[in-house]
Amino acid sequence: MGFSNFSTLDGTATDRRPLITQRDDAAGNDHWRDEPRIPKYHDGGGRWTKVAANDEPPRQLEKPSDDQPAQTPPEGPRFPTPYIVSLIKFYALLVRVFRAQNRELDIFGTKGPPSPTTVAVTRMNGRDVYGVNSGYVTDPAYRAYPEMDRRYRTYGDDDRSAAMQYLDILIRKYPEVMNTDNITQKPNDALFHAEATLLLRAAAENGGTLGGKTLEVYVDRPICWSCRRMLPYLAYELGNPTVIFTDSTGTRRLYRDKTLRVVN
Repeated sequence: MGFSNFSTLDGTATDRRPLITQRDDAAGNDHWRDEPRIPKYHDGGGRWTKVAANDEPPRQLEKPSDDQPAQTPPEGPRFPTPYIVSLIKFYALLVRVFRAQNRELDIFGTKGPPSPTTVAVTRMNGRDVYGVNSGYVTDPAYRAYPEMDRRYRTYGDDDRSAAMQYLDILIRKYPEVMNTDNITQKPNDALFHAEATLLLRAAAENGGTLGGKTLEVYVDRPICWSCRRMLPYLAYELGNPTVIFTDSTGTRRLYRDKTLRVVN
């Protein structure tokens, strides 16, 4: 799993510096607490006034005017909330269950190790929606599964038909993005990846559109270049939902308005 870095996101400050109450030459503090500092609108404002002989004097900086507010610092990283962290861990567990339900059969009909292909999962309208690569095909008898178990199905003819339909749409509408010389090459191949399969299945379960939806998706492999290139356009054609993909590295990417933005 790629979420060990999330376990420290408890919001606890790690920098607890003691107040300077006395001179401490051993620690390299050659000043007293009450020693005057450089004014705030000088270069280096806040430093102690004692400088070495070869140091340049501080330069005066322009004070912000009343009608021009002071420049704010750049926005720092936005980390997932504890709820999102828990949700992604839960999704990762769902993927393990999915793989356990769909281990590939060997020539003797015995279930083998989990498939090395990718699995994606989200929850929409109270139901789990999975997506898999086109190479993730196990027992074709999934068509006979009860409806409640069809969520565990692997890649089928309906998935391939939907992928081909939108491959044609994207090539016609975005020739500058898609490969028009060889339609089987990158980034066109992303239509047959787990991420695209999930979006196409989710749209099919929602009347053919994802408009107005916000989806948190977990993918148990790193998201490839083809998906990063093509998914923003597929999502837009499916109704322009807000979709955040978190992959196995813990990277969170937001797709909306035909753009991709890393949000952690």
